Order: sequence, then C-alpha cells, then structure tokens
Amino acid sequence: MNISHHTRRIPLIFSVLVLSIGGWLHAGSAISHPYRGVTQIVRTEASPRSEHINVMQIDLTTPGIRFLVSNGNNPVNSTNCEVTTAKTLDYMTAQNGQIAINAHFFQAFSGSDPVSNKWVVGLAASQGYVYSSFEGPTPAAANPTGSLTLTQDYAIMTNAPALNIDAQNHAQIVHYDANFPDNKHVLEPVSLCNALCGSAQIVTNGVKTIPTYTGNAATGLISGTSGYSDSDSWYNRTNARTAIGLSSDNHTLTLFTIDNAGGSSGMSVGEVADMLQTDYKVWNALNLDGGGSTTMALQDPVSKARSVINTSSNGATPRIVATSLVVFAEPRIAVEQPAGTGLTNGSAMINCGSVSLGGTSGPITFTVKNNGAADLTGLTVTRDGTNAADYMITAPQVTSILATGSTTFTVAFKPAATGNRSAVLHIASNDPTQNPFDINLTGVGAAPADGGFSSWAVTMGLGADADPMAAPKGDGVNNLLKFAFNMDPEKADTRCLSVGSGQTAGLPGINLIGGPVLQMEFIRRKASTHPGITYTAQFGSDLTVWDVSPDPIIPVSIDEMWERVTVPDFSSFAPRFARVVVSQP
Repeated sequence: MNISHHTRRIPLIFSVLVLSIGGWLHAGSAISHPYRGVTQIVRTEASPRSEHINVMQIDLTTPGIRFLVSNGNNPVNSTNCEVTTAKTLDYMTAQNGQIAINAHFFQAFSGSDPVSNKWVVGLAASQGYVYSSFEGPTPAAANPTGSLTLTQDYAIMTNAPALNIDAQNHAQIVHYDANFPDNKHVLEPVSLCNALCGSAQIVTNGVKTIPTYTGNAATGLISGTSGYSDSDSWYNRTNARTAIGLSSDNHTLTLFTIDNAGGSSGMSVGEVADMLQTDYKVWNALNLDGGGSTTMALQDPVSKARSVINTSSNGATPRIVATSLVVFAEPRIAVEQPAGTGLTNGSAMINCGSVSLGGTSGPITFTVKNNGAADLTGLTVTRDGTNAADYMITAPQVTSILATGSTTFTVAFKPAATGNRSAVLHIASNDPTQNPFDINLTGVGAAPADGGFSSWAVTMGLGADADPMAAPKGDGVNNLLKFAFNMDPEKADTRCLSVGSGQTAGLPGINLIGGPVLQMEFIRRKASTHPGITYTAQFGSDLTVWDVSPDPIIPVSIDEMWERVTVPDFSSFAPRFARVVVSQP
C-alpha cells in the first residue's frame, strides 16, 4: 500500500450478543470450519461503529496445512525489484491455495519503477529464499539502491519485527540481527522459510505496543511533514486493516481483516490490537499493509470456487499488491497394514506369504486414512510389476475420504507359478505430496503337497466329501478324476471329450486316425501350476495288462493352467484299449 497521507462450510455457531466486549457492542459472529484445523469467523459490530470483520484462526499442528509468502524475484535488481505484483486472489489461485491475505507494505509506482515489479518494505522470504532485508522506511544508503523512493517513517518502524513460518509450521516473531551486513539475519536460532513483515509489532508478549512519534527512527516514528503526531497518530486513524498474530504457544495463527467499505467503517490499529488480544487470544501480532490493499480470499471447500470474502476499499476490484500469504489446506494420505501400523510410501513391503498353486491367500486388508486438512479424493488402487496378475484387488469402499476419515481395500494373492512372485500397488489420490502411494508386494508360489487337489476341494465346497477316491454324486467318477479333467464335482458328470472338438472339460476321448491307429486325447493340468499330479497314458490289448505308451505325447497349451494332450498308439495288435492313470503325491 502507498500509505503517504492517507466449503462445505459447516456453520457451528451463530451468536447474537447484547453485551459490550472491549468497548464493542458485539452484534454477531458466524463461525465455520471450511477446512480441518481452520476456524473462520465472520463478525459484525454495531457500536461504536458499524464494522465487518473476517478472522481465520489456523491450528499449525494440523497435518496438511502449509504456507507460502509470494515468491521473490531472482536476481533482485533495479529492473526486477524484489517481487512481481498480483492481486491476492489471483496469486492464491495461481498457487492453488485455499486461503490468502495481503502482506507487506511496498513502494508505490514511481519514476522508472515498472508497474509489475515492486520493492517491499522489510524482511521477506519465500520457501527459504530471503529476497528482502530488514530496512528503514526512508531512502537511505543502507537500503537496496532505488528500493525506497518515498518516506514512510510516520508509519513504518525501522527494522520492524517479522513473522517466520518454517517448513514444519513452527512459527514465531523474529528480530533484526545487526551483526550481519546483509540485514537478512535474525536473532532467533531459526531457519527463515516463509517470512513477512509489517509496519510494526502491535502486540508483544500479550501487551499492546503501538509505536509513538519519538522523532528518532531507531526508537519510534517520525512526524516530519506528514502532520501525524502522538495526538493524531497514523495508527489511530480508522481504516481498513490487515493483521497477523500468534497465540502464546505459537500453535495458532490468526489472520485478521477489517473493512472500510460496504457499510464497515474501519478500525484504528490500537482497536485491532485490543480485539486480537481480548477476543482471539493473540499474544504477538504485526500490523500488515491495509487500506486499499486489505484483502482476504477463500476457496469454498465444496464448490471449489475462489473469491475475495471482504469488501475492498479499492473500489470494484481489489488492489494489486506486492506480496500475499497463501495458506494451503491439503489432504494427507496415510496407509496402514495391519490397522495401526503405518506404511512408508515407496519402501513398504507386504509379504503375502506362501500359497500353494491353485490356492488363494486370505484377504489382506489395507486401511487408507486422510490425516490432512481437506478431502482426499480420486482414490483408486492399481497394481503392476512382474507378477501383477497374481494379486487380486478389491476396490476401496469409497473414492473420497473426509479429513480424519478412512476406508479399506483388500488384496489376495493367487500365484500362477511357483517361486517368488512380486508386484507393486499404486494408490492414487489428490494428495500433492504422495501421489501415488506405492507399496511393494511379495509372495511365494508353492508346489501343492497333493498337486493342488485339497485347495480345489475347498474351493468347490466338497467338505466331508473331499476324499480323492470318493464319488459323492453317484456317477462313478471320483473326485480326483474330476479335479484332473476339469469336471464339475457338484453334480453327476460323466462327459467324455469329443476328439478334435476343442472341449476343455471331460474324461479322455478316443478315435481312429490314418487307418486302424488308435488315438487318445485328454486335458491335463500343467506341471508349472500343479506339480506333483501325474497323468500316464496307457494302452492294452485287454483290460488287465496295460503298457505305457512309447509313442510321443503332443501337448498344446489351452491357458496358464491347462493343456491338451494327444497320444497315438501305433501298436499292430487288435483290439486295443486306452486309459489315463491319474495319481497325486
């Protein structure tokens, strides 16, 4: 501001009070929680003036909350200045943020200063890049060349404290360290990450601290030719205001705007400080750029529409400002297996155990949680990898999870061959930091001890009738033969293959080829999926003496489990009989 001379939103409380709080007749507050960890307060006042106030209180311990101060230009020079300007709403939209307020004071357009680039006043950092130093509010050799062309010492304190929020959301007020000539260091042992500065600290350790006109820039404000004084302070003028503050434990960040338009009359900075202390438990606070710069924007959590929620003093459209503070309220996916045991994206390994070929493991349940501040959406689970087809997924029960909510899905392992079998699960979502969430799967395909018959019997529900030699349907075909030749154990089934028909179930069939040559055809389970079960083709001239066929067996694959076998018998003896002997371990 050029200060020269002037969501699904869930309403929880709507209160109408008739008592005076801190000198204000509190008309009403609509309180909602647009995002987890965020409390929105829309407040109106009737006396001593009509006021419209917007407050956001943010729990800094909430996962999924993060911050960004407007990016600084690099390099900083007379052309780039320090920042590229934007309206607060436009910058929030470009960054895909959820909440934003305007931040730094800045130099107005002057001389060769390009409209789109500005110098900000005071310490500024964005994601660890410190692009503006502590400085005084007047042109001086100590400030960056050309950065300050207007005298603003009637309002802005020299080397005013800043508020820093690090990458882990640890926030605190930080102070100028004179021991470093670059003026970009602070006394506190912190890493500057996202830092913003205002005109002055207006609440300090629970005490209102409005600057006074001492005539010395090192200790206070300077009246100069501005006409301001302690009896008529810039801080006592009613105007639109933006402020930011922290609770005594630094765990709650408060964003505050008061309008001076649309029926709201503005407040003095001292009134803002009083209200922050009394009503919102703010322990330390900074006065940010106000007047026509004052802006608070919000993304509706349901419609996803972004808008300015205060009434700007700048007219029909909010002012283009130098910097903004953007708040991100994002989902945070967490995956557990078993429930209560968290997995690490990319390195988690789930062992599905050893499963006999033909069998399937029990379902392995995964719990997906949303520990973040916004809805987790677009939830899908896929798998790929060397043996992806061995792992069967039951989809999550829902595709969207509210903040603090959860859902489950299952994976079952059905090996197609023996040995180590692996795949990778991919859980896709709108989590901006872990999308997809990857989990490694491993299992072992084991040779069934009985060629797979027992697993088949369980799958078919034979129960007490599961003896391989039993023929519970009274059709003379025992269970082992039905297992061996892909027949139906749940009913009488005596069908035989018709040679050359392509059938995939039935007892062996025979026909004559090339004259009096007997040929037998049968299907069998592949040794790769059912090792241990054997099929022996035999021929004989009577039904008492059988010889193993010396002639070549010609298998043709049907699918991953079955193959078709054709065996000719070139013996010159007649008559001839054929059979297949099936055995298991």
